Amino acid sequence: MEFDGTKLEYVYNTHYYGVGYYGDTIGYSVYNFVRDLGSRVPLTFNGYFVDINSSATQHRFISKKIVDKKILKILVKETSIYPKTKLNITQ
Repeated sequence: MEFDGTKLEYVYNTHYYGVGYYGDTIGYSVYNFVRDLGSRVPLTFNGYFVDINSSATQHRFISKKIVDKKILKILVKETSIYPKTKLNITQ
């Protein structure tokens, strides 16, 4: 893993479980963080990842800030992002 303050690069090993499928994958990922001048907190990020031993296809991503609190509540409820933490999200 390497992080220079704006770019994070790392290699990963993942074990997938699915319906009728399981397996291990090794991959490589890069995150690029974009900040305002002098800010420590990133405004956005983008990057890509490649599962090397499955398809070796590069998958790109970009972040989008969720400002709609109803959508944010639904996403938090339907994922395991914060399974045991209450978020202070008001309407």
